[in-house]
Amino acid sequence: MAKVSALLFAVFCLLVGLTSAAIAATLTDDAAVELYVESGIHHSARSIAFSTDGRYIAASSLDRTIKIWDVVTGRELATIPNDSMARSIAFLPAGTTLAAANEDGMVVIWNFATLERGPRFQCSSNETSTIAVSTDGNQLICADSLTKVIHRWDLRSQDQLADQDLPATAGDVGLFVLDADHAVLFDDQKATIFELPSFTSQTTVTMPNVADAAFAASYKANKFALVASFDSINLYNSTSSKMDEAPLVLSAAGVHAISFSPDGNTIAYASEGGDIVFLSTSDGKETGRLSSFSNRIENAGVDVAGSLLSVHLWYDVHVNFDLHSGELSDSQIRLTYDNGNEFSNEGEIGGRRFIVQNRSDYLQLEAEDGTLICTIVILDKIGKFVVVASDGRFDTNMDLSDVRGVHWIFGRALLKPVPLEILMRDYYTPKLLNRLLSAQIMPSLPQLSELNRVQPKVTISTVSLDASSGLAQVTVVGKEGSDPSQTNHKTKTGIYDVRLFRDGQLVGEWPEPQSIATPPADKTAWRNTSRFVIPNGAEGSSHTFAVRLPSTSVGKKVLFTAYAFNEDRVKSPTATRTLELTGLPSSSTRRAYVIAVGVNSYKAPGLQLTYAVSDAASITRALEGLNGFEVVPVLLTSDIDRKADGKDVPAIDHARKADIRDVLALLAGKGEENRQRLRDTIGSVADKLSKVTPDDVVVLAFSGHGYTEQGSFFILPSDSGDDLSHHAAMISSEELTAWLRNVDAGEMVMIIDACHSAAGVPEGFKPGPMGDRGLGQLAYDKRMRILAATQADDVAIESGELGQGLLTYALVKEGLSKETDGSLPADTDKDGAVSLKEWLTYAQLRVPHLYEDIVSGKVQKTRDSNPNPALLQDTERHAQTPVLFDFGNQGGPVISRP
Repeated sequence: MAKVSALLFAVFCLLVGLTSAAIAATLTDDAAVELYVESGIHHSARSIAFSTDGRYIAASSLDRTIKIWDVVTGRELATIPNDSMARSIAFLPAGTTLAAANEDGMVVIWNFATLERGPRFQCSSNETSTIAVSTDGNQLICADSLTKVIHRWDLRSQDQLADQDLPATAGDVGLFVLDADHAVLFDDQKATIFELPSFTSQTTVTMPNVADAAFAASYKANKFALVASFDSINLYNSTSSKMDEAPLVLSAAGVHAISFSPDGNTIAYASEGGDIVFLSTSDGKETGRLSSFSNRIENAGVDVAGSLLSVHLWYDVHVNFDLHSGELSDSQIRLTYDNGNEFSNEGEIGGRRFIVQNRSDYLQLEAEDGTLICTIVILDKIGKFVVVASDGRFDTNMDLSDVRGVHWIFGRALLKPVPLEILMRDYYTPKLLNRLLSAQIMPSLPQLSELNRVQPKVTISTVSLDASSGLAQVTVVGKEGSDPSQTNHKTKTGIYDVRLFRDGQLVGEWPEPQSIATPPADKTAWRNTSRFVIPNGAEGSSHTFAVRLPSTSVGKKVLFTAYAFNEDRVKSPTATRTLELTGLPSSSTRRAYVIAVGVNSYKAPGLQLTYAVSDAASITRALEGLNGFEVVPVLLTSDIDRKADGKDVPAIDHARKADIRDVLALLAGKGEENRQRLRDTIGSVADKLSKVTPDDVVVLAFSGHGYTEQGSFFILPSDSGDDLSHHAAMISSEELTAWLRNVDAGEMVMIIDACHSAAGVPEGFKPGPMGDRGLGQLAYDKRMRILAATQADDVAIESGELGQGLLTYALVKEGLSKETDGSLPADTDKDGAVSLKEWLTYAQLRVPHLYEDIVSGKVQKTRDSNPNPALLQDTERHAQTPVLFDFGNQGGPVISRP
């Protein structure tokens, strides 16, 4: 881990360094708050040991650090800056101390709870020494395989005790100490366990391969194991006499070192790839794994264009960061061993210069004066990263709904990890890298002393399947949280806003949100409407959700997850439960409901549009080919009477607020009382609207005017009037959220082709389990995809040359039109099909280039679609830049094939 502080220690935790005396006094005597990224071993693991109580396990590696894990939770807790590769590790029986025999022959005592180095003892002149500690913790035993001497020290006085030489009859053998009472002598023929200090032979086994040999024995010495090859371990289950029987051979890829658990039931091995693997000694099966997520960084630099930070890691792994977006880039530009001169360790973004510092296990970006800007931890083995600022704000591309491998440390209490959820709401900062490099001013962080850090408890007690209805009955139990150890006197909390998810998709909330998703005015109002009520005297309370299941999951396991929040919106741990589907009712036809709204005609003449109706019709035609679905097109349009191809086309007005609301209500299984009114408006297609299922797809496309005021976003239906201050006639993003909340489709897409449409997902939205009520939160929770035609401060335009809006043109006319070779432009992975994800991403990237054609005069624009004429000039200054909020699963359904 990388510790960010005035003094840089070679440990992998990222120091936040709060300086407020009040916070320091409230948290602990030490003001430090740290973010620890559990990245695992960065290089090949070379030694391993369990603590005597089995609670901890330690492993060293070629990166010259020693990692400590909690065996029960699997959490990585600390990184000891050993500055040397440890050939052997041994825990002292009590406390938080271990000994490390290093490659220089020195044995070092470490307190892994404080990262303080203790006494040092010179055991050997090379890296072959192995160590053990007596059961009472008073003696350190070190075997020097080079000189064939066993050294002993009194750990209380640090005095060296009498050495013990091998018997003259031992011959030319290797020496390996197993524990305080046993050692192994080995040659190319055999390995013999001896008792210490008498050197009485206990048992002998055939030696398979001296070059790769490593040894371990349980503390009770009733099991013995040695590395038989680079990929296997020989396990012997008795050491009472000479062993001629065949050992149990355990598969162990890239094994370097092994260690028994204190009870002898588990053997752990350290691997070449950096993973620590646990095997059962009864059958050799893997029972757990502590994974390595990172490789050592070889080099890093900024490309010639100044837009990419290219990183070259061990095993020839390459990672690129887009310095403008702060996200990973798929650019093929690569920093290698041979082209380092083409990259610089300096860069500049927005006039701010920075320097790239390679710390081998992580990167740090510094200002010209040496001030730390941020630390970057690259988890290249899983394609993830974590960026941390000096004040503790962080960004990551990991899914925050159930993050594992990142935690907080309060007051440098390394062995008491604090869940990431505790500070996630305030400290998580999307696009942090770019914001730091461009010196953006960010909101102040809250006083931690005022935060209730107690998490409520949520469990999923039962999941049962009603095969006749295809519904799962999922019971969630919630309990209030209590933690008397909290030092800020906030030791209890109620439980609020319980949320249930099916395979990561929101399917229920309790209490149910209000019909209109108006954000509560303050935290008190939120608590009043969101509290999960527990009866007086009861330990907890429960609620059962009826959840429809997708037919595509038959024969698979469905994962249910649930969580809630405390009184300060701190998320609880995530509860999980699976249900294996063995059968469901015969699946009905899978449907794709395409609701396309196009509004040309408005009451105010200045708001009239020309191509919005055409845009809506184009979207419905483009999605007629959704593979595997019966497509139900619902066209809601508003237009003036006009002539088309010499024919009179009457005025139409089917894009009113009530029309849009009632269509979505039927898809949510509500609003049956309005079906006849809707049938009279849009015809028989109203009869095809029914409660959607997880097998279905819903696409909602809107082309028309958008409006934003004081942080709120509205789309304008045809009956919105001519008074932009009359918000009730418009459709707010909060209303849209409420209408969509109970639409339980497996795939949901929104395409908003309107000015300021990205404001529908408000500025400052954080894609994560934050428990908010807005459209962005709903999109995240329901795994939706939202394509907004313009950024919040830009405007959407139509083109007379194109005959429609730029976004729709890019989606339909360009993305799905065949190239000369028969392929489709939107088929970016060239697999012969265009997925929903590819389609939306193509338009997002293509529209700015279409805009360049307008500015250059290649395409003549007609009218800016912003209802405020004063913003017409912005089309000359800003490219229309769509934004895609993509929380969907994988690529989504295929919409077209060439």
